[in-house]
Amino acid sequence: MFSGLRRVSYAILAAGLMGCSSPEPQVQLLIPVNDKCTTCEDFIRCDGGSANAAVYDPTFDIYQLKPKGTLAQLATVWEFLIQLFHTRTEDLRPLSIYSQRPGDTGGFKRTTTGSAEARTDLVLHHIYLPEGWIDQVNGEWRGRDGVLRGSCRLLPPADGREFLKLFAEEMAGGPA
Repeated sequence: MFSGLRRVSYAILAAGLMGCSSPEPQVQLLIPVNDKCTTCEDFIRCDGGSANAAVYDPTFDIYQLKPKGTLAQLATVWEFLIQLFHTRTEDLRPLSIYSQRPGDTGGFKRTTTGSAEARTDLVLHHIYLPEGWIDQVNGEWRGRDGVLRGSCRLLPPADGREFLKLFAEEMAGGPA
């Protein structure tokens, strides 16, 4: 009887020690969006041109991952508590999309979509958007069909807010 208990004790001890093993190595992300921060605001600029920030491309999309609402913040806290027993694999964030395209008569046409949602796959390191997805590891921007649309980069919050001023002017009827 004691040998059976001893085997069960060893099995429990082994399972516990396996949980104490070193964590999986962290993947180096080109677009590191913090899924643990419920009040953070992230800006991602995607364009069809070069991944080089010095190359000017007048056609772009800015994805603004917004802070979560109060109930979603509480749910995120709960998800992290549950993570002790179940690995968290995705994160949802409110999303606004700001697009700039060449205008019909010159200048630029700017559009805003304010009520979308972004889903971050924490295993594959993809950010899923209404019209495609972004690979967080290499910055590739892909359509729903998986075809490469361009590249993306994470903007510092101050730069992201500066870009949004272009759209505020457009909505107010200012210069385009």
